[in-house]
Amino acid sequence: MIGALIDGAIKRKKVVMGVTLVACLFGLFAYFSMPREANPDINLPYIYVVVPFPGVSPEDSERLLVKPLEVQLQTIQGVKHMNAVARESEAIVTLEFEPNFSKDRALADVRAKVELARGRFPPDAEQPIIEEQSYSDQPIIGVVLHGEAPERELARISKDLKERLEASPGIQEAFESGARDELLDVTIDPLRMEAYNVTATDLSSVIARNNQLVPAGDLRSGAGMFAMKVPGVVQNPADILALPIKKNGDRIITIGDIGNVRRTFKEPDFITRFNGQPAVALDVTKRNGANLLETVKTVRRVVAEEQRRWPSTVKVDFTYDNSDFIARTLNILESGILMASLLVMMIVVASLGIRQGIIVGLAIPICFLIALMMINMMGVTLNQMVMFGMVLAVGILVDGGIVVVEYADRKMAEGLSKTEAFAAAGKRMFWPVINGTLTTLCAFLPFMFWNSIPGKMMSFLPLTLFFVLGASIFVALIFTPAIGSMFGRASSMDAEHLAEIEKSEHGDPREMAGFMGGYARTVAYLGGHPLRTLAGTFVIIVLIGGWFVMTPHRTEFFLDQDPDSVTVYVKARGNLSPEAQDLLMRQVESRLVGIKGIDSMYVRSGGIVSNGGPGSAPNDTIGRIEVEFQKYEDRKESGLRGKDVSDAIRARVTDLPGMKVEVREPESGVPIGKAIQVQLSSHDPAVLDKAADLVKAKLASDPQLIDLEDNRTSPGIQYNMTVDRVAAGRYGVDVLSVGQAIEFMTEGVLVGRFRPDDAQDELDIRLRFPGDARTVAAFDQLKITTPSGPVPASYFVKRAPAQQVTQIQRRESQRLVLIQANTLKGVAANQKIAQLKPWIAKAAIDPEVHVKFVGADEEGQNATNFFVVAMCVSLFLMGVILLWQFNSFYGVLVTLSAVALSIVGVLLGIQVNLLHTFDYISVILVGTGVVSLAGVVVGHNIVLVDTFYQLRRQGYPADEAATRAAAQRFRPVMLTTLVTVVGLLPLMFQIHPNFHTGHIELKAPGSEWWVQLSGAVVWGLSFATLLTLVLTPVLLAAPKVMSQRFGGLWRFARGAPAQPAPVKPYEVPRAAE
Repeated sequence: MIGALIDGAIKRKKVVMGVTLVACLFGLFAYFSMPREANPDINLPYIYVVVPFPGVSPEDSERLLVKPLEVQLQTIQGVKHMNAVARESEAIVTLEFEPNFSKDRALADVRAKVELARGRFPPDAEQPIIEEQSYSDQPIIGVVLHGEAPERELARISKDLKERLEASPGIQEAFESGARDELLDVTIDPLRMEAYNVTATDLSSVIARNNQLVPAGDLRSGAGMFAMKVPGVVQNPADILALPIKKNGDRIITIGDIGNVRRTFKEPDFITRFNGQPAVALDVTKRNGANLLETVKTVRRVVAEEQRRWPSTVKVDFTYDNSDFIARTLNILESGILMASLLVMMIVVASLGIRQGIIVGLAIPICFLIALMMINMMGVTLNQMVMFGMVLAVGILVDGGIVVVEYADRKMAEGLSKTEAFAAAGKRMFWPVINGTLTTLCAFLPFMFWNSIPGKMMSFLPLTLFFVLGASIFVALIFTPAIGSMFGRASSMDAEHLAEIEKSEHGDPREMAGFMGGYARTVAYLGGHPLRTLAGTFVIIVLIGGWFVMTPHRTEFFLDQDPDSVTVYVKARGNLSPEAQDLLMRQVESRLVGIKGIDSMYVRSGGIVSNGGPGSAPNDTIGRIEVEFQKYEDRKESGLRGKDVSDAIRARVTDLPGMKVEVREPESGVPIGKAIQVQLSSHDPAVLDKAADLVKAKLASDPQLIDLEDNRTSPGIQYNMTVDRVAAGRYGVDVLSVGQAIEFMTEGVLVGRFRPDDAQDELDIRLRFPGDARTVAAFDQLKITTPSGPVPASYFVKRAPAQQVTQIQRRESQRLVLIQANTLKGVAANQKIAQLKPWIAKAAIDPEVHVKFVGADEEGQNATNFFVVAMCVSLFLMGVILLWQFNSFYGVLVTLSAVALSIVGVLLGIQVNLLHTFDYISVILVGTGVVSLAGVVVGHNIVLVDTFYQLRRQGYPADEAATRAAAQRFRPVMLTTLVTVVGLLPLMFQIHPNFHTGHIELKAPGSEWWVQLSGAVVWGLSFATLLTLVLTPVLLAAPKVMSQRFGGLWRFARGAPAQPAPVKPYEVPRAAE
């Protein structure tokens, strides 16, 4: 069957060429049409339930909203974690599912359970909002409008631009930030209100009842019917002033007699600036499946068109443009593919000749285009995981072609025609190529079942390799024999070279000249002394392992990347208004002006709420400054790295009185929060606070920890109002009347809405006192109008200061405290955690409090556990394939021994740290490299071991077969290793040509992603290959050598007669053909 398949491909070579060409054309079309983005668009396993309840306190939010939701939601199948935040005016419950969850089913279950919980909500609680989360919800670019234009003009332009952007293709939403909403402000003079004896209820009811559109029905008159409408809505602000409140004798008292009305903006919750000027920002998100690069171009085009109609005082800038990073990252990987392909071609051509080298090199574009066609059919975007999978595959996909072409080259040198030689090569190398590819894929197969967010992201790497290497099987075994039978030609060899080949094939390899003769003699000598060789190898492994264990290493869950921006969080305590917070923010902002390398600063004062999750703002945050650095090229000219600018910012803001400033660099990959995170949970808030104080004090005492925070309520004041209902009843008032009167001193009473002709949205109509009557001092003088006349509010309302509660956090239906900290530069967080764990185990913490380390420590342990399981599964699957091929347990063990050597090679690379490749250890990337390395080294080792068993079946003794197999397979093993290593070296050293600018870049942004993964493969594969080229032949010859050396002694000890020398070859299990 195999022979017929190969022969059929050679006989019908035109069919093979035609099918390959069509598949490549489809792949080329797919490449140009596939959407581009940085990270794969995966479904994040989070669903949020938000319950708005205006005015509710955090304590009541927990009791009335959160707990009923927890009772219902915890019964949903597949929920991994349930987090809740109770804060003023709302409750938020976040459900984290297993990453392989069914989104539609989970949403349906959540909606059903929320409906059940609503039955226990207070009547005033609003409709719950249920939202899912995905990577497409993240903004792809920010549009910032700024300048000295009037606020109303800036807001109008922003709303027009928002409407235009959201109508453009590819754009899902443009979220506006910084523009205040308008309102119709009805200010009431409290003295006139008291003089006319008008109550708060009178005012609110008169506006509400006179601002309605009443459909009065249809009037029938004989044969006719007429619709009757009573239009009573407010048409303009003057209509409100004319509304009558009450009659005083013959005079009608209107709202205009006791107050005024104006159209204005709401008081700011936060204040925004861009480079010192008032600003409004639009955060743009793209639709699912939209091309990010094209969407950003659309945003810039629309903004440019709209800008022509703006006044000169309005300027526009763009922030956190993700297209720059994505374009640069994809350019790095594309250039990596081209550079790796070029280097591989050079090596193959130098080794096999131009014609044979081109035949092997054709596998690279053909496999890539076929893989792109298949990936596009699955709806996968062109992201950095897909691109790196192709870079990694460059050196692997040509392995099969090298083996086939090298064998055919040998056969043509022996005198076979090109058709016969390539047919023989395809048949002889069919199973080694198939099994070598399958063992490589076995290493990546477990990544498809990694049930975590990092695993879902990394799953696109093995997916790409499956398609690329699957295509490589077709190319190596069908396409290569077909095209080789057309264009193959024996390499020009002199008689001396042919004699050397003859020695390796049929003569004595030890008699070969040059390096190969020395190599064969070395292998033969070491094969005769297997114990010494194994002992030497063991010593090398122990020395490297001991060196690694004795050296402390800093670990990162993902990457420690050079930043191109930072976020500066400013923390201060006290009941500060947004204006007061802005004054403090201006002090910090002034410190940052003039720092070399800063391009822009977007400031937001106030309105910062922490949710306690990874990447959220710290508690007590009064504002943040988003600092963007200059472009990489500009920083490079100045000799600045991103970390240099970040360090300069930290140095400028360390000594601000009354404030703490945290400079936070963006996280790469999956955000996991600060370096050290201690989670404490309990049902008892008192013991929880005591334990949290103890742990926080321990962390605060360590001078190497910075940015310490916890998620508990910060010191502050809130006023608790107590209404004496009995006393109020004596004056004919109730709690509602008192509450409305107090609202006149705060944000005002919402009495209706008004839609002017020049506004897109409705405006709130609010009743309140003037600004000078809305103060703490004025509250003590507040009088409430009653049927008996104005009465001081202090008669039945008591105001008492209390500890402010901003929010309450819960996890798994328990109160939660999360204590977080970062480490100083150069201090390893993993080592600090290792020091803290024994202390926490012995600390005097109440047993009701559950303590665990989360964040990077927890995720790193989970990832490490997965890698261990993945390695075991991969080795088992490889063992099954190898056992099927060799039918020998010993052959399987010898082949898999390369895996242990490759791991030692990775440890050696970490210790050597060539050109700062391993300044720290990335758990995700090094772990992925180690597991994927297993398949590569085993695939290379198969070539040698398979040849050994072929020679044994031809009658060669084990020791001679081992030496001969090493000599015959040295070139293909070295070639396959060399092309893989050389293909990854540019990414390992962060060197790539920029084809857009025409120069070579070093350590450009985005290149850090692949350094450690490439480095792990390069070091592990290089070390394993160098040792296995010696160790594998020794191990293959060891059973015979050991039996000859110790067999007689064993028989002598047993008193058995000596065995005669064998007269025919050893019987060995036949390989599956």
